[in-house]
Amino acid sequence: MDIFLTSSMGGNKQRKGVKVPCSFDRRNHFVDKLKTACGLTPRVMMICSMPDGHEVNDMYRELFEGAFVASGFQLQELVYVDDRNPEQLDRLMDFDLIILCGGHVPTQNAYFHSICLKQRLENWDGTIIGISAGTMNAAETVYAQPELEGEAADPSFVRYLSGLGLTGINVLPHFKDVRRLSVDGYNVERQLTIPDSHRSPIVALNDGSYIHITKNSVENHGVKSYDKYKATVYGAAWLFDGGLKRRLCWQGRSRLLPFV
Repeated sequence: MDIFLTSSMGGNKQRKGVKVPCSFDRRNHFVDKLKTACGLTPRVMMICSMPDGHEVNDMYRELFEGAFVASGFQLQELVYVDDRNPEQLDRLMDFDLIILCGGHVPTQNAYFHSICLKQRLENWDGTIIGISAGTMNAAETVYAQPELEGEAADPSFVRYLSGLGLTGINVLPHFKDVRRLSVDGYNVERQLTIPDSHRSPIVALNDGSYIHITKNSVENHGVKSYDKYKATVYGAAWLFDGGLKRRLCWQGRSRLLPFV
């Protein structure tokens, strides 16, 4: 199994105020590594973050279809799953690549639980890409940093959720853009990320950076398990741990992580 934890895949740009498809982000050899992992003709399933956001979901399905073509892929099939077609999940074993879309982390987390996605993935062996919220919800214990107004100030807001269990790594995406932002008057880096890192480490990624996890599977009586794991971060990244911040990696470079 190959897992790509991304901040953003790119794949679209603005043209006269309208989003149009373009190649996925090629920085740090992302497209090349994706082609190696899933081949040039994958069957792709995209799983939404907002099950009733039909208009937005349809837009991103069209953008991603164009982005795959612009990146040199020839798709056999692309299915975008939301609350209109849950039956497609019964075909999950037919797909080579699953994309966990971006959006609001708690909303997507609740949806993943409602469709039993963790259980559906237990015996599946292919390539998974997380994008932003999808990356965050891939973790065993999800760090859901407050992002909407009212969440940081709400003492009942749950910052740690049960995730898909694909990795133990907690990721904070879009770091270059969000680090200086404020939510309910709280500075994201100084008053949210640093204090929360006392509970668990957080890897902050810029757009264009990603973590690539490889898992070598073994099969015992028809049940797959994984005996070897390797996680490598590509591009600009930082580690927040125990209230401290340090640089993990630089743009254009890579580094093996001691945790997965």
